Amino acid sequence: MRLKEFTTQPKTPEQLRLASLKNTKDQAAKNLAAERKRQQVVKAQAKLNDLRKPAPLQSSVPKL
Repeated sequence: MRLKEFTTQPKTPEQLRLASLKNTKDQAAKNLAAERKRQQVVKAQAKLNDLRKPAPLQSSVPKL
């Protein structure tokens, strides 16, 4: 085998642009998933905090 067979050809500008767009898309998808997960955690924590609060006691004496 020759060394020439193992060398990679330089990418064309179009290939570089497509690779860049793909990387940008992948990063945006990852950021979106992370943000959705963060919002789910915040919502779950708020719900837990609401459940932990003791319910206010109802007074049997009518207010005047």
